[in-house]
Amino acid sequence: MKRNKTLCMTMVAVGTIINMIGSFLAMQLKLPIYLDNIGTVIIAMILGNFYSICCIVVGSIVNGIFDPFAIYYMPSGILIALMASYVFHSKKWGKRNLFLKALIVTIPSTIVASMITTYLFGGITSSGSTYVIQILNKMGLDLITSSFLVQVVTDYVDRVVILFLGITIVKRMPRDILMKVEES
Repeated sequence: MKRNKTLCMTMVAVGTIINMIGSFLAMQLKLPIYLDNIGTVIIAMILGNFYSICCIVVGSIVNGIFDPFAIYYMPSGILIALMASYVFHSKKWGKRNLFLKALIVTIPSTIVASMITTYLFGGITSSGSTYVIQILNKMGLDLITSSFLVQVVTDYVDRVVILFLGITIVKRMPRDILMKVEES
């Protein structure tokens, strides 16, 4: 079945804006979570991995204007898009627990994000979690371990929050919009 590309790209644009708003709020409030993939999860649930990856790519480029670190984390975001699409569309995961789905989405992207944080930025980014990484590093843990430990905790909490918000938003979306997407 051929999708209505205009509708899909409009939804990608809305998902990208949602990602940017979440990222902006997390940065301004110096939260130790990111909230920059809520729109990606929504698009992954509704349209699948291709369009959720489009959402990440566009969002990373645009967010890169305001937060220069954003573009470097695009590979991690792509993994979030792929894994979110997988857990929401695979019969294997069906109605399984939100916390388990969040863990499945978290692990691959955390490995990539912690390597980016460590090797490209020396553990210092625009996120509020930077402070925790630096504290652990000053307490004697090497930078990669500090980065991974902080990333896995903050990423997991972030993924629980964004999956919950994504599910909640999709459930509350007007049925006619969802039906148009399914028809296209």
